[in-house]
Formats: sequence, structure tokens, C-alpha cells
Amino acid sequence: MSDPTADDVRRFIAAGLACEHLAVEGDGRHFFATIVSPAFEGRPGCGATSGSTRRSAIECASKFTPCR
Repeated sequence: MSDPTADDVRRFIAAGLACEHLAVEGDGRHFFATIVSPAFEGRPGCGATSGSTRRSAIECASKFTPCR
């Protein structure tokens, strides 16, 4: 099996999460994704009450540990 591409990871995320914005960068082993999704709105610990939905989603996404 070949290493996934950033586009593969983007498609995987988009298939399971409605996103207003989704950008993925990576080298096949390490990836960075910026995800803005209504699914993050109102989640405890996501800063949903401390600014715009976009900022809240990014704050929330940055708190998750990458999958292994």
C-alpha cells in the first residue's frame, strides 16, 4: 500500500465530516489539516463562545491528537 497523499486525507475527512473549509498539507507520513465545521460549534473546550465560528473550530481542531 502506498503512502496516502494530502488529497487522500482530505477526502477521508470530508467523507465523515461536513466542512465549511478543509485544507490538508502533508508529505505522505505527516499531515496538517485546517478544518472548519459546524460539528465543532458548541463543543465543550472548543472556545465556541469566544469568537467567530471559524476561530472556534480552529481552536477546537488544534486540541485533538492526530490519529496513529
